[in-house]
Amino acid sequence: MMNKKAVHFGKAVFVIIFIIIALIATFFFVGREETPESIKDSLAADLPDPEFGINVDFCSHIDDDFNCEDKGNNVFKRGDDVWILIKLNNLKAQIRGDKYFVSYSQGREIFDPDNSLIGIVSGKIVDEEMSFNYDGYFDVNIMNHLSTDNSDDLGAYKVNMALTDKNIGEVINHNSEFRLS
Repeated sequence: MMNKKAVHFGKAVFVIIFIIIALIATFFFVGREETPESIKDSLAADLPDPEFGINVDFCSHIDDDFNCEDKGNNVFKRGDDVWILIKLNNLKAQIRGDKYFVSYSQGREIFDPDNSLIGIVSGKIVDEEMSFNYDGYFDVNIMNHLSTDNSDDLGAYKVNMALTDKNIGEVINHNSEFRLS
């Protein structure tokens, strides 16, 4: 049978060791209290900047909420409206005064089936700036509308776009096409 003094002594040693560990842990962590902002900043410092990118869809219609009636095969009939939905991803905001701004532009060239530039629908068509109350990366939707008519040539129309995040100076070139049948 165990001696009651030995059991009591064992419990006392265990309590003392626990207290010493608690004191050491407290010593190492005092003054290192992390606020949610400092945690966010330290995590953000470890992460790379998100990549500026785009998605492009050809649509028969785009509603006010940027929902696209997709033309998955990009084939339209003469006289159809051709809508292009461009989703810019991860535009970087920059501060000016007490607001944050994203600034972007779109240039576009459209070529007919004979590879001739259609000047009336080509050029710089978007040059925008949007403001926000906080810093970050933002997504922006752009709608382009092209009207076709019954006299347009049948075949593939090339759409070459240059989309720019003006805050960081990065340009993405995107080439695609739609067909009139």
